[in-house]
Amino acid sequence: MKWYYSPISIRFVNDRENHATSGINLILKNKDLVLLEYNLTINVIPIKSLKSFKIYISNSKFMNNDTNEIIWYQTSIDFNLPLSSTTDFLHNFKNSGFNILPQDKLTSSLFTSIVNLSAKLQDKLDYKPLEFIETKDHLPIDVISFPFNFTTPLLFSEFKSNGFINYFIPDGYLSDIKYLENSLGSVVTSKEGSVGLVMGNLKKFNGDGDLIIIVSWKTIWNVINNKFPNNSLVPNKLSSLMEQPPVSSHTNSVLPILVTGQTTTWGSCIIFNNQYLITNHHVIKPFLSGGSLTVYLSNDQIIIKDKSSIITPFDTLDISMIKLSLIDQFKIMNSGNKPCKYTTDYKVDDEVSAVGYGLFFHPDYCQPIKSFGQITNIKQLKLPEPTNALINTSSSCWNGSSGGGLFKNEQLIGIICSNAQVKYLDLTTNIEQSEKLTKLSFILPIDVILKIFHKELEMTKDFEDLWQLLPKHKDIIQLKLPSKL
Repeated sequence: MKWYYSPISIRFVNDRENHATSGINLILKNKDLVLLEYNLTINVIPIKSLKSFKIYISNSKFMNNDTNEIIWYQTSIDFNLPLSSTTDFLHNFKNSGFNILPQDKLTSSLFTSIVNLSAKLQDKLDYKPLEFIETKDHLPIDVISFPFNFTTPLLFSEFKSNGFINYFIPDGYLSDIKYLENSLGSVVTSKEGSVGLVMGNLKKFNGDGDLIIIVSWKTIWNVINNKFPNNSLVPNKLSSLMEQPPVSSHTNSVLPILVTGQTTTWGSCIIFNNQYLITNHHVIKPFLSGGSLTVYLSNDQIIIKDKSSIITPFDTLDISMIKLSLIDQFKIMNSGNKPCKYTTDYKVDDEVSAVGYGLFFHPDYCQPIKSFGQITNIKQLKLPEPTNALINTSSSCWNGSSGGGLFKNEQLIGIICSNAQVKYLDLTTNIEQSEKLTKLSFILPIDVILKIFHKELEMTKDFEDLWQLLPKHKDIIQLKLPSKL
């Protein structure tokens, strides 16, 4: 027996409002015999309201680009099962400065369910084989959706967005793939199989960034199994890529820092060697003004009380070292956390990963977000010999990532300092707004960090101006193009 799938598009229509989702048609076949068929999607419309909607289903097979016609089949709900445990977990984010979309637009309870539609499409669709998998690896993934369902459905039929799994939650995964309108319920695939369906979007109130929520197949099939315990054909055991989360040396060397004073803030730090942690000065600055500083290990905590253990070598450079006491050094040795490995061998276009505790911090789920991208720019200065002085990366970084690391092949190449922020005029309100560019980040290179530890760095005005993003260029206006020689 083998499972096959085809992505589907779904509309919910009544006299007052319209909603749309994406989804997946699944069939279980034994040779040529179809044993089971599902049309699954994620629903956030409250149960009482859902009864008032007519439901329509379509597929790219029914979308004709030559005639610009789309066939929609009216269908009904076979079952509607709440994803209660996942909804409970999302309340942690709701209480920590996040919107949960599109749930927040429809209900204050964050109601979310797995819906099966009763349409029989098995003889009409084109199918691909599918394996259901669960993973603890940061896999590259694709989201296959039907976004902008009521405006340009032909143009975006089976639209594919790609990225990586960045974070693991109890019932699924988080990814920095951009959430698109009507992509709720989209199937999420990798080379190894499918990891789940898109369940929504975590979006920070203040515009710091957002992540899509993916509910795992394990969670989905557990809910269905609980409703239909006697159906032996429903999967009850998934292919597992890894039995335990992989503990990579580079993610193991990045730790969260919590600073508590008049306000509570957090950031990241790196175990640089057995004696020192490194982080950004702006992360620990509130501690120097009073309050407490706690570094979370895998199975313990380091509480920094002595302000003299903070070493900031240059007022104009956003890096500080935390000197560890012997007791704290032993805590790290016994925690399983280890100092990072590093390399100065990197260049523009290299594939890299950013590791830090960005966007949110929850002590009960103490793992960093790992994002992926490339080195997009390297700026060199004489310090006094030519030295890499700044790196830009397209790996996503957020507030809280500061003090974390940029890695190439699991070796540290720099410390995350900030991402870009731009201002724009909101034309609807005529008010100036700001937006964080999470995929344009500024990294202090390992070359500079090593010079600091070896006391070889000569701070120059050019270096200070570079990190303050001050303009240094001169415009030369040429009235005529040079003539050919």
